[in-house]
Amino acid sequence: MPAMLISGLYFAIAYWCTVKIDTGGPGWEWLHMVVLVCFWSAFKFLIMGPVSLVLLAWARATEGIQSRREETTATDHEEAAEPVHADR
Repeated sequence: MPAMLISGLYFAIAYWCTVKIDTGGPGWEWLHMVVLVCFWSAFKFLIMGPVSLVLLAWARATEGIQSRREETTATDHEEAAEPVHADR
């Protein structure tokens, strides 16, 4: 989630560039591309924050299921491997 805060910086840079474009200074037309890149990057960070939390939760759940399966199969194998003592 802290990575989502970086999107604020990208939005601030995009805003600053649009202000510079609106002032009409000579040679500021190339800032349109910077604005597009900043908006693109900002939205990527905004969207990836919640998506990464869902993916992390999914991975943790999968790991938990897998570890529980390994524990039960290990327990079954230990019980099957115990030697049977016969009275002699």
